[in-house]
Amino acid sequence: MTDRLPGQLDPRALSAARRALHHAAQLVSGVGDSLLPARADYTHSAVAWSEDHGPRLVGQPLPSGHRVALQLLDGALVVDDASGAAVARLTVAGSTPADALAKLGEALVACGAAARGVKLSAPDWDMPPLDGPTLPAVDAAAAAELARWYGLASLILEDVKRAWAGASDVIVWPHHFDIATLIAIDPDPHAAGARSVGVGLSPGDGSYDEPYVYVSPYPAPETLPPLRDVEARDSGWIGYVIRGSTVAGWAADGRAARLADAVQRAVKQAHALAKG
Repeated sequence: MTDRLPGQLDPRALSAARRALHHAAQLVSGVGDSLLPARADYTHSAVAWSEDHGPRLVGQPLPSGHRVALQLLDGALVVDDASGAAVARLTVAGSTPADALAKLGEALVACGAAARGVKLSAPDWDMPPLDGPTLPAVDAAAAAELARWYGLASLILEDVKRAWAGASDVIVWPHHFDIATLIAIDPDPHAAGARSVGVGLSPGDGSYDEPYVYVSPYPAPETLPPLRDVEARDSGWIGYVIRGSTVAGWAADGRAARLADAVQRAVKQAHALAKG
C-alpha cells in the first residue's frame, strides 16, 4: 500500500520531529536503565518497534509485566499492563525531561509497576540539543513519515535476520535512535576484534540530516566496491549508505522491494569484506 511507504514528505524536512522523538525516547530508555538489571550489551535500555497499537517504541518489560511505550504520532507515553492494556497515558511536551521522568515514575507507582519513592533517570548519552529547556510537541505529519521509515526498515531488517546466521534481534537503540541488527561472524560477538556487519536505519543524525540505511562491515575495509543504488562511504565511519532522499526518488511501485534488494546486496558484499 503506497500510503504506508516512506517518501511522502521530503526526508530532509524531518529533523525537528526526529529530535523531539529522540529525546522522548530517552524517557522510555530511562525506565529500563533505572529499574532493570544492567546487561553488558545495554539491551536493558533498548526499545522495540511495534505497530500493534499504532506506531510505537516499546521498552523492556518490568518484573511486574508492565511496559512503557512512546507513541510516535503524538510523542505521548503510555504504560501498558502485563496483558497489553493501557493503564496510564502521559503528555510530556512542555515538560522538562526531569519533570517528565518524575511524572512517569509516579504513574508507574500508581499502577503497581514500581515501588514508592522510585527515581528514574535517563541514560547519560550525548544527545542532539533541544531548542529550549522543555520537550517540544511533535509535528504529526513528520512523525507519521518517520514511522513509515521505521516500519519499512523493520520489515527489511527482519528479513535480514532470517537470512543471515548470527544476526541479532532487531531493536531500536535510543542513543543513536537507529533500528538495527548486528550480524556476528565470529562465535563471540563481544570479543576484541570480533567480525560483524551492522545493518540498520538511522532517522537522521550528524552524518546525514535525513533517514538513511547503513550497512557497515567490521573491521572496516580499505575500499568498498561500488553497488547499484548504494553509496560507498569512505570517511568517518566506513560503510554502505542508502539515503532517504534517494529512496524517495524511486517510483512508488516497487520502492520497498528495490530498497530491500539494495540492502541485501550491500549486506552480502559487506559480509564478504568483513569475513576476509
